[in-house]
Amino acid sequence: MKVLRVSEDCLSFFADGSGEKHGEIHAVFDRAINVRFQDGTLMTLVSSALDLAPMTCQVSMASFKQSGWTQGTSVVVEAERLSIGSDCLDFKKALIWAAELKSADLPEILPRSLMHQRLEQFITVLLDKGKPEGLLPYLCRTSCVPHPKNCMRDGAANPYVTFIQGRLDQFVLAYRDGSESGDAKVMTAFSRIVGFGPGLTPATDDFVAGFMAASLWAPYGKFMERRLLVQRNQKLAVLARDKTTFVSESMLAHAAHGRIAQKYRSLLELLCYGFQGNLETATLKALDHGDTSGTDFLTGAAVALIMSLDQ
Repeated sequence: MKVLRVSEDCLSFFADGSGEKHGEIHAVFDRAINVRFQDGTLMTLVSSALDLAPMTCQVSMASFKQSGWTQGTSVVVEAERLSIGSDCLDFKKALIWAAELKSADLPEILPRSLMHQRLEQFITVLLDKGKPEGLLPYLCRTSCVPHPKNCMRDGAANPYVTFIQGRLDQFVLAYRDGSESGDAKVMTAFSRIVGFGPGLTPATDDFVAGFMAASLWAPYGKFMERRLLVQRNQKLAVLARDKTTFVSESMLAHAAHGRIAQKYRSLLELLCYGFQGNLETATLKALDHGDTSGTDFLTGAAVALIMSLDQ
């Protein structure tokens, strides 16, 4: 088995000078394996069919069903080599993906009018192809942003959104409050939604991750210095510890810095900057994540981008 690609932060973790790292397999899925190290770090191995994300490596295996690896199998890391049970993975020839995009790597910011046009196109696809059983109807019910033109009529039938809508509104408005009292407000609001919903990453956590990441990526409507906004995000990620799943804790910690899955990042690149690509294809690819996770992440990102353009 070969390691095809690896995220840069994964290699940094391996070679941080602290010596061997020990952990075990936390969960095994058809196309992904989660590894939890003794210091609490989450690393994910994905099959050749999936894209990268923070702390992820992609291997030349289409499915992990026949790998023989099970929950609890020991994992040891030393420099550029990872051992899972009796199997050894070498990272020396793997292509490296930078999980955190540097500002110097970004092309020109899209003009506001063009970003607005792309955002409308994105939301049209999101509402048409997203999963309404998640948080998608929130886009058409929130009082925080103007409702898109093509809102679904059956959004009111989602009792989950009916229950959580007011709390999401409170969080969104508090998050955009750049005053000194904003931190306390958003922490209180987040404590009322964190970990709400089933799955490895509850729907509200996916929403918040998308909202945080898009707020950092958005080139317009800045309400705080980026440095201060990252600090606010980090406080939210710390608050989430022991209040949600282990996987969700890790996702929020990465999103706090704007580090997100490759397919999410590719979409935000198209929405905010002068990258070239097919917007509909990128949106559909980003939606294809978990049960409703892709939809919920993009719903949070859409709200953040709408607010950034309207400010």
